[in-house]
Amino acid sequence: MAGGGGGAWKVAYADFVTAMMAFFLVMWIVSQDKKVKNAVSHYFVDPMGNQPIGRPSKNSSRGSMIETSNGGVPNSTSLAAGRGRHSNSDQQRASQATAMVENWLRTDSDQLDQWIEKAEKTREKVVKKSTIVTSQDEIDEETARRLAADMKEEMEAKIPAGCDGIYKDMLIESLQHIKWQEVAEDVMTY
Repeated sequence: MAGGGGGAWKVAYADFVTAMMAFFLVMWIVSQDKKVKNAVSHYFVDPMGNQPIGRPSKNSSRGSMIETSNGGVPNSTSLAAGRGRHSNSDQQRASQATAMVENWLRTDSDQLDQWIEKAEKTREKVVKKSTIVTSQDEIDEETARRLAADMKEEMEAKIPAGCDGIYKDMLIESLQHIKWQEVAEDVMTY
């Protein structure tokens, strides 16, 4: 029997080992805390790391999880007289502005620590003020909404007093393109 073949068991064994590996991987992920689960889910959404950590951009409504520049772009703005589309749509500007703020927070540990602490205090306030028992998702959503409003307010308050005219208008316009809710949700994952 040693030289007669019969290697079909190897295929079945390999399938079994693969299934067991997948099972244990799922069991490991289920047992982890929210931060690890978010990191693993972000890896599967964008394995190359092109999108910042946080909720993925709203491209899922178009069937895509990462921003691409190929093909038609539904719901994008177009120019009059058939001259084509803007190459830098509002969504792209918002994604870039949001990514800049998220990158700034990741590199400035003092600011990140300050906003993490503020997120925890905001969560405590939301939990205390809720009169009925709400789900964790609702608490997280309300915390992110309040934290986003605080972030936007603080950034607008930091516009220099001597900044007038076009310079102030440009700063305010830039701040309007930031998706503060996504930045707040990103901070809450730390």
